[in-house]
Amino acid sequence: MKIDVVTLFPEFFPGPLATGLVGKALAAGRAAVQTIDPRHFTHDRHRTVDDTPYGGGGGMVMKPEPVMAAVAAARAQGAGPAVLLSPQGRPLAQRDFERWAAGTHLILVAGRYEGYDERIRTRCDEEISIGDFVLTGGEYAALVIIDGVIRLLPGTLGNKDCPEQDSFADGLLEYPHYTRPVVYEGDPVPEVLQSGHHQRLTEWRHAQALLRTRARRPDLLKRRGLTPSEAAILATAGSPPRLVAMPAALIGPGVLAVAAAYGVPAVFAVASGADDRRELEARLANLPAATCPVREGPRSRKHRRAPPATVADDLGARVRVLEDWASLPTRWDGRPVVRWAAERRPPLDAVFVDPGAALAAAGTEPAPVPCVVIGAPADRVDGYLPVIRGAVPENRLPVASVVGIYLDRIQGEG
Repeated sequence: MKIDVVTLFPEFFPGPLATGLVGKALAAGRAAVQTIDPRHFTHDRHRTVDDTPYGGGGGMVMKPEPVMAAVAAARAQGAGPAVLLSPQGRPLAQRDFERWAAGTHLILVAGRYEGYDERIRTRCDEEISIGDFVLTGGEYAALVIIDGVIRLLPGTLGNKDCPEQDSFADGLLEYPHYTRPVVYEGDPVPEVLQSGHHQRLTEWRHAQALLRTRARRPDLLKRRGLTPSEAAILATAGSPPRLVAMPAALIGPGVLAVAAAYGVPAVFAVASGADDRRELEARLANLPAATCPVREGPRSRKHRRAPPATVADDLGARVRVLEDWASLPTRWDGRPVVRWAAERRPPLDAVFVDPGAALAAAGTEPAPVPCVVIGAPADRVDGYLPVIRGAVPENRLPVASVVGIYLDRIQGEG
């Protein structure tokens, strides 16, 4: 495998590439990395590789002639894709490493300064980004790709099964790992890992990979899909709960029906006083008992309407009445609660969150419990959900519809 890197800083690479398994693979001849400096293809005394942008603006832009001349020199040494490294490119994925490692030649174009002349982009084969951030140069991204490709070459890793078990290899995050001691600060190694039962071990690892992916990267499950047996595993384990909180005056049969449909274990009703609470209890008392989520047990099946006093006693079954927003719980069933506000007119300094990304970024297990909050003060929420955009203004949608839309956004794996 030959990898050519078009870079203005060839001295960037020798140190990192001499270490670890990549250094051993290069020393053994499994791969070869060569740098090509665009300055060698300039024709002026200053070896100019950048210039000011047309139309004005800050920074300098890399010129197309020296960069593409360097790419042409690399292409002359073998067939292989020329990959432009840029924050504007397609997100890098494990499958890219696998595809490139299956070839014999790869050209990486690392930029500097403000960016590339657009004509460079159109003359490369691919444009790749390693994340939604900006670095001082593409050399860092090039090192990431070099490492990801070389580790997949035969002989680089000691265990040939390692790449097949990596995160993303099967579209899932990798299962948890443990080593000695058996118990650390009261936290033991799972019994199944000590059992020596290979079938149980394989099943446990696959189930843990599914659960971890759902908790941290539900977007991966959406892209990958689930087999019937995998869906059964997740159904047996149970979905992370969702919560809803809003003023008591907004809670009605529609909100409760949506909450029940999404398996919401608790709807927090913030009452502004005793009158507010009594009005809520009266509203719930007039619901048909068969459809009222706060009614449980045989009595709810025998009577279409429940006496107000009985419903008041049963408020804890799904509806939890709070005296103020300060009483909104910060933990639920041993998990931290993240409170995301759904507001038609969020404050100007609102921090908007993408539910799936936010849950993944939390990086905790068990995953935090998301709570859709309507009508809370800004100091009682952790962030704001993106406003619903469409032909119909959000303020014309029923509250139950708004709650359902936001719960669906948070649902993750669907």
